[in-house]
Amino acid sequence: MAAIGDSYSAGIGAGDRLGDDSQALDKNSDWACSRYDHAYPYIVNSDPRLGDNKGRTFEFKSCSGAVAQDVATIQIPALTPGQQVILLSVGGNDAEFPNVLNQCIYQWAVFTKAQAAVAKVAVLDADYKWAEDIDWETLSRGCADQLQHSRSIIESDDFATSIEAVLTLAISKLADNGVIYFTGYGKFFDEEYTNECSTVSWSTWVSKAWNSYAEAKLTYDLRRVMNGLVDRTNAKLKSIAANHPSNVIFIDYDSYIGKWGGRFCEPGVDESTRESNTRPHLMFYELDSIDAFGTNPWKRSTNGDLSGTFAGQLDMFAEITRQFDPHTEFRDKEIDDSTIGTSTLASSVLSEDRIADIELPDIPVPNVLPDGYGRVFHPQVLLHQIISNLVVWNINNVRYAQAGQLQFPQDLKLDSCPTGPGQDVPLDNKPHCDHDLDNIQSDLFRKIVGRYCADHGDLTLHSNAVYMAQPTWASG
Repeated sequence: MAAIGDSYSAGIGAGDRLGDDSQALDKNSDWACSRYDHAYPYIVNSDPRLGDNKGRTFEFKSCSGAVAQDVATIQIPALTPGQQVILLSVGGNDAEFPNVLNQCIYQWAVFTKAQAAVAKVAVLDADYKWAEDIDWETLSRGCADQLQHSRSIIESDDFATSIEAVLTLAISKLADNGVIYFTGYGKFFDEEYTNECSTVSWSTWVSKAWNSYAEAKLTYDLRRVMNGLVDRTNAKLKSIAANHPSNVIFIDYDSYIGKWGGRFCEPGVDESTRESNTRPHLMFYELDSIDAFGTNPWKRSTNGDLSGTFAGQLDMFAEITRQFDPHTEFRDKEIDDSTIGTSTLASSVLSEDRIADIELPDIPVPNVLPDGYGRVFHPQVLLHQIISNLVVWNINNVRYAQAGQLQFPQDLKLDSCPTGPGQDVPLDNKPHCDHDLDNIQSDLFRKIVGRYCADHGDLTLHSNAVYMAQPTWASG
């Protein structure tokens, strides 16, 4: 089993970060790639429904910030041939997802055209080497133009060609019966588009007198357009996956986010308050989201992240703003300027003698922003669990089909099964069940229902009801 792709499959922010900061200068390491132990590939590999993983190799290559070219040229060549399962997420960074967040949501670094021209000259100074690869035209694009630009990318032939190349190369790493499970993305905002969020701003800075851009707000139009970009991305990825029906299965989990009220700006939620982050069903990280597995979002790591990663790019944006306007302030007073890290990866991890002997693979970025920013708009642990269940359900059904066995339905109907209160009839008495369940092995059915009931002890099964086989107990 292997996992390749971007920060969505690396699991940035979900649980504990794998590796340690001694790996920080290896740009393909667990630490530098921000791989986490509650990422859905990690959960899938550990799922008992797939059998004991002690005898299974697991190659976790997904890396935060990766675009299709990175997956094709760095991650896939590093895989061992003969993979039975490859988990893949890619496309969001190609569509410039971080730039959308910058221009339209957080405004870490937004510029006028004139300011961008000045900045191009300023970074020629050796003190600003960490910013030498910044695309200043992009930072001065503005929200509306960035949204249109991202849409043009998604609809372009180049986007389709790059994703197709990734799939073709990944297929070459499969065993004869291997399959790629290609996960899409989820819409961030509730689709009722109520007005409660329209005046809310998550912009990072205040006192930006130097900047002529208006403060970004979660308006109706912005939420609708950003959701539309996700739908367009998923549709394009799904259509490309369909070119390889025997080798690629597209995993679309978006409907479950909406079904369980897991998006931003749900009706009745005040997204301007910290309390909005305490919703148990919220499936994306906000700045100050706290989960049972993660760390305090307000802390800053001792070391910065490498340029090219999602967190590193955000810190780079923020550092640019601070350099241009030293008097700017964080909007959220929880962020204490005095705790901003000033050391670099090189000075904290390596001695001066060691630094002189190596060529740094990337430029370390000052850790300006709290760690919580490095995971915003990425799946929380709950969503990783939902995705993993969908993946496991698909993996097992592939295995059933290859063995000539009946596949298990995603929607399990208990229309006439005797499962109501007080009805003491064994579940394996199949003649009492609706014909849709006649061919399902009784021991498997009993095991699944038992697991569902254990996970949902607060629910009571009744006859004439329909229960979803996801997200909690996909077949296995």
